[in-house]
Amino acid sequence: MVGVAASERVRAGLAWEWNQLLLTSNDWKHVLADPATTLPDLVLLEFTQGGVPGWRQVENDPVEELVTWCQGNGVPAVLWVTSDEDPELAASLVGSVDRIFVHDPATAERWRARFPTQPVDVLLPATQPRLHHPSGPTAPADHTAISTGEQASRNLAAVLVVDPAGIGRTAGDALDDMVERGLARLPMAELDVWATANEPAEPASTPNGNERAEALRHELPHDLRRRMVGTRPYEKLAALLPRYRVLVDAGRTDPAAFWSLLDAGAAQTSVVVPESLGRHLPPDLADSVAVVDDPARLRGEVVARIHQDELRDRTGLRLHRAVLARYTYAHRTEQILASLGRTTPPRHQTVSAIVPTNRKREIPNVLANIARQRHRDLELVLVLHGIDVSSREIRAQARDLGIEHLTIIDADKTQTLGACMNLGIEAASGAYIAKMDDDNYYGAHYLTDLVAAFDYTEADVVGKWAHYVWLRSSNAVILRYAASENRYARRVQGGSMVIRSDLARELKFADLPRAVDTDYLDRALAAGVRIYSTDRFNFVSIRSPDRTAHTWQVDDVTFMTVSGRLVFYGDPRTHVDV
Repeated sequence: MVGVAASERVRAGLAWEWNQLLLTSNDWKHVLADPATTLPDLVLLEFTQGGVPGWRQVENDPVEELVTWCQGNGVPAVLWVTSDEDPELAASLVGSVDRIFVHDPATAERWRARFPTQPVDVLLPATQPRLHHPSGPTAPADHTAISTGEQASRNLAAVLVVDPAGIGRTAGDALDDMVERGLARLPMAELDVWATANEPAEPASTPNGNERAEALRHELPHDLRRRMVGTRPYEKLAALLPRYRVLVDAGRTDPAAFWSLLDAGAAQTSVVVPESLGRHLPPDLADSVAVVDDPARLRGEVVARIHQDELRDRTGLRLHRAVLARYTYAHRTEQILASLGRTTPPRHQTVSAIVPTNRKREIPNVLANIARQRHRDLELVLVLHGIDVSSREIRAQARDLGIEHLTIIDADKTQTLGACMNLGIEAASGAYIAKMDDDNYYGAHYLTDLVAAFDYTEADVVGKWAHYVWLRSSNAVILRYAASENRYARRVQGGSMVIRSDLARELKFADLPRAVDTDYLDRALAAGVRIYSTDRFNFVSIRSPDRTAHTWQVDDVTFMTVSGRLVFYGDPRTHVDV
């Protein structure tokens, strides 16, 4: 149990990571004195804008009382400074907290110099993927919503979120100069301006909201005034990000407070940042956004991302991957607990890739696909379906490619494809089961992205329903089910299924020679299992000129339907790699 006194943004993000007890200035004593309340293992205080959000700053500061209570009751207390603050403002609290965390590495030495006897560490900004993700702020309640498309879509162009306190004095005059001159000629429909506010959300259309928005509008540079939509608390604005194609991250005063950039990245929203702010980003984030140094480039990068889906989706995915790798509240809670000597259970993200094959010629392709994966907690379970191949040779090839974990199973040719899959599941040790085909192409980040989706969805099966098909007979490349990216679905492509291992062992594949994927997904849906379709990248279903070489034996024209779009001719493998 962790007691938390913080802003709504931080409280909401942390709540998914531990059992959380909300502490307010009015009732914290009552809450902690309640016999039904377990003594917290830790109390976390956020410090921003000169104090703890929502706590009165008076002569007898209740925050000081709280940290004194923690000290007297043996409860560790930590202070997380989430904005650029004068260390002197926290002087009355520091003596009673066990650890100080600051959000900006550049300010850490200043805090250490002021409080030389206190441990001061860096705890970077974070996002909560459960709240900010590509399919929108909330998951649909049932599969009816899935089929009718009641999910977030990027139907709005670009958004600028402004900190009202920083209007006219953003870092390096980014807002006045870069944004006003860079975006002045954008059509009205292509840029919305929102301002953050601590009050409840009030769109400009309401009387109070209109009054507040009007006051802020007059503080904005001239061209941005007419684009002002209204004010909302930050957490409400963050929930809108999946509706926008681009975030112009130029409206903040603190270069290290890149919270909105992280929320946008978690939602796969593409981001453009002025250089005055971008130079303060960690390298992995700076490499995943457009950092611009003049107004013309700012306008060009924003316009390109508004109108070019391919550019927007690729940059959004790269940022999404970088954010999930290092910038989630799960990472922050692990760091906080580790600093206090508390261990956290390891995250089991091991994957067992099960590949049945009855074609000796495809074994090199299987090994190449597995060796290519950046997700290293991986084992290959190769089911040799009625073919006589030297296991020693396969193991030698695997070693040469750096594949460390390989299990080889011999299956009689009389066994069905479903039975072969079940043999693989029985031998697998991973937390996730990936069903992979022997003749498809799997990009380096294929498993990384699919496994990550389990952390921000309620799905037990993740895969790709939006996917590319390469028709080798004509060299045509078809994009199928393009509208099914980043949403819950009824189907995913059979060679792209990743299943939680407990479900895979409970709901086995049917003893069928073909259509095992469709059968499995139908029975999963009937059992209440949720299926999620991620992006279209890092996977190609490859169709041989000989249709009889496939389990699903259909003509190429089958893929030329209303659900498929011919996008180009040629080898798509480089194109799909993101």
